[in-house]
Amino acid sequence: MKKILLLSNLFPSKKDPSFGTFVYTNYEQLKSFDYNVDLCVISKKNKGIISKLCIYISFFSKCFFYLTFRRYKFDFVYIHYLTISTIPLFLIMKLLRIKPKYAINIHGDDLVGKGYSHRILSFTSGFILKNASCVIVPSDYFRKELFIRYPESIKNTPVLVNYSGGVNTDLFNTKKALSSRKLIYGYLGRIEEGKGWDDLLNAINLLQIDNDVEFHFYGKGKQKDKLLEAIESNINKINIKYFGEVPHHLVPNVMKTFTYFVFPTYRESLGLVALESMSCGVPVIRSNIEPLNDIFCGLSPELTFTPGDIDEICKAINYSMLTKNDNYHYLRKKSVGLAELYSSVNSKRKLDSFLHEVFYAEES
Repeated sequence: MKKILLLSNLFPSKKDPSFGTFVYTNYEQLKSFDYNVDLCVISKKNKGIISKLCIYISFFSKCFFYLTFRRYKFDFVYIHYLTISTIPLFLIMKLLRIKPKYAINIHGDDLVGKGYSHRILSFTSGFILKNASCVIVPSDYFRKELFIRYPESIKNTPVLVNYSGGVNTDLFNTKKALSSRKLIYGYLGRIEEGKGWDDLLNAINLLQIDNDVEFHFYGKGKQKDKLLEAIESNINKINIKYFGEVPHHLVPNVMKTFTYFVFPTYRESLGLVALESMSCGVPVIRSNIEPLNDIFCGLSPELTFTPGDIDEICKAINYSMLTKNDNYHYLRKKSVGLAELYSSVNSKRKLDSFLHEVFYAEES
């Protein structure tokens, strides 16, 4: 059996089931390819500077051990995140002249992050990309960004666009969808800066709505208290409900209660949650950004808006309220059809073929 090492500073556990679910999806995919996968991961959230420091010292130490003393036991290393997870790899390659075969899976801010920490951690990125056997990115948009930012480092490296593992259509589908006489607009995501939850609430505050319309918010994050304060002061607060975080296995059930999914985000590497919504037959009211524009292929431009433009958000929501049943069912059908292109089945097939071509072509 082929053996690989999966290395990531995010991985879910029973205590933190939503901590890096996309990495777990990839782990399951790799195992389904008949790989024996060893894990070198961080599987719990860090609270406090001392706790974080201890966790990362342990993680880096384990990475050093695997990458130096056990490197001959693996066909290759599969690494999630371009920046912090690759620091041990960078050091052993520079200091010990050890050069293992490895794949880099880029996710988002590890490539385009603008924060101070992102800029510091990205100092190794060019070297890591130049020596990678291959790179996996979540969208065509990110593939373009990769070549813009690191044209020399990446020019001879195979790159696969693989949609963050794709949509699990066994879970996200139109079966057992809940019908309601009310119009339910759903927000499901992190309650943090850049996700646009505050813009949506500001738009709701300007809408004229009756009791047949509700806005449901799901998720948690650093700005949860601000969300609760904004709901309490909203003129339409009677129409707004906050339900907290959703366990990952219940997300499909929640999505199937929505009439529309509202996605007011400022930036995304893919927007998998929007694809999952579409797979459930729930049309998306969304920000007019890349890579979403590529994914939606011009579907329902009336339901799009410029991120942060409250008037445009209001206009899109008002348009959806006036949409007739026939047009709504057409949107549902088109949404499901587009989401099928990004299914986990297609994603698995592409990844398996790609890794085999990169790492095992010489054997066959």
